Amino acid sequence: MTDTSLLLSSSTTGDSTNDQVIAGTVSTTSTTDALAAGYAGSTSTDTTTSGSLSSPDYTQTGGVVSNAADVLSSSGTTSSAVSSGTSSAAANSSSTGAIQFLSAQSAMLVTSSTTAADTINDTNFVWSSSLSPTTPFFVTNDQSALTNQSISWVFQSVLGRDPTSAELTTYASQITLSPLGSEGFMYSNYSGLVSTLAYSSEAYQTLSSYFVDYTGEQASNSIITQGQALLAKQDTLGSLKNDIISSDQTTDAIISLYSDKLGLTLTASDPQVSSWENAMTGGGVTLTTALQSVTHGIEAQSIISSVYSSKLNYTPGANEISAWENELENGGTYNTLVSSVSSGIEAQSIITNVYQQKIGITPSSGAISAWENFFINGANYTALVNGVSHGSEANAAVAAVYEQKIGVTPSTVEISSWEDYFAQGASYRDLVNGVSEGQQARQVIASTYLDKSGVVASSAQIDAWASYLASGGTYQIMVKTISHGIEAQGMITNAYQKILDITPSAAQISAWQDTMSNGTTYATFIATLSHGVEAQSMITQFYMTSFVRAPTDAELEAAMTLLQNGATYTEVKNTIVSSAHS
Repeated sequence: MTDTSLLLSSSTTGDSTNDQVIAGTVSTTSTTDALAAGYAGSTSTDTTTSGSLSSPDYTQTGGVVSNAADVLSSSGTTSSAVSSGTSSAAANSSSTGAIQFLSAQSAMLVTSSTTAADTINDTNFVWSSSLSPTTPFFVTNDQSALTNQSISWVFQSVLGRDPTSAELTTYASQITLSPLGSEGFMYSNYSGLVSTLAYSSEAYQTLSSYFVDYTGEQASNSIITQGQALLAKQDTLGSLKNDIISSDQTTDAIISLYSDKLGLTLTASDPQVSSWENAMTGGGVTLTTALQSVTHGIEAQSIISSVYSSKLNYTPGANEISAWENELENGGTYNTLVSSVSSGIEAQSIITNVYQQKIGITPSSGAISAWENFFINGANYTALVNGVSHGSEANAAVAAVYEQKIGVTPSTVEISSWEDYFAQGASYRDLVNGVSEGQQARQVIASTYLDKSGVVASSAQIDAWASYLASGGTYQIMVKTISHGIEAQGMITNAYQKILDITPSAAQISAWQDTMSNGTTYATFIATLSHGVEAQSMITQFYMTSFVRAPTDAELEAAMTLLQNGATYTEVKNTIVSSAHS
């Protein structure tokens, strides 16, 4: 960064707001008087004031000034050329190489630099070699005003503040005033005060605080003392501050701030970096200010909400967001946010709810802990739902519901379909309802009626049983209930009367109901009753009455088969009697 030399004059009042940049022509009687009158001219306005010095710097040695008139005279430069302003003076400096204090070019000739390096933020920090001083030159015929102006300039340049009244008095002795021309004008040499303030403890502490303010790190003693040396060699506190702000260390600190607090990856070219560096350069903004703003800004609020939404499918309230903003500002990090949200009571509750909603079970502490770790390592709520929906527990849950509700083992395709439904939003309750009230369930209910009671169930009966299953009932209870119902009792009684021409006892009915409940079907019951001891005894009695002999095995089997196929006691008896008469 290159500052431009300022040619300033002061009014006799000592009021710095009246300082002027030289411009205009002043009639003089000698070259020396022309130089003095030119510095003291007041035909143009200078916006620089001691209270707001954008690029303060110091004069060079008084020897250059004392010889200025002779140089101008010997080079043939007229008074009007001297009075023409900074640009003309700069041109003269370029051609003669003597009036170095008049231009930015002269400042470049006294550039200060260092090759020493110290570590800050794990990166070598080196003061910029492009720093260069400027040389304001104060001229007035008021000794007190000139002294005060010079002291104020040095304090602003080296310490970044105005001197107190006591300091104006204390440091007046370090300002050297020299005459300029024959009209009573004087100029000041304040290089001694520059050195005094540059190596002061205040300058040391100010530079140290700048490193903390803008890089977040303490600078080593050697870097601070190098900065003091630059101040003593006419670089300014403002320039050194800007050098720190524009350093890689400040850039890295801003990038780290966004990474640590918001989990965002920035590069040096991103607008957030340049915006904060510009704000720091403008004054009043430090890394602490940036920390507070970043952790309480819209980005932070959005990221906090995003973490809750991503991990827990939950929108945090204003109080929760505010609490995390404060936590991030006071030492918490984005990783802390993710870890806390992923493994807190809310996360455990969410994980448990997903297991219960999707597959109807409460997860073990090990499963909860595993999912908390998955969240911390990048998994989100969607991954949780997918994982639970397609896991081994889901597979077992689907199979169990099919077996519990309709007594069948689902196919691989059926299990896979339900797992996909879970992932897409279906719940365990949807599974239970779907299996209990689906077409397959209705077929099972109708089949159970036929198997257990030998009757065709009505639509109302099927609907009632489907609702029962969906409301918590099981296939086993349904089978047991139908097997022990009125229809089953009537079926058993009718079968005994039809096949054996007897009425079964209550014990016989109950025994058959239990058998039916445990898996025996109507067809098996009829076959068993038709081939039982009672049926064989009955058929044998028919043959003894009609043929006076017992039936052969074939005759016995034929008669039992007739009974099993629906023939009644009377029909079988008549068939045997008829065969005896033919």
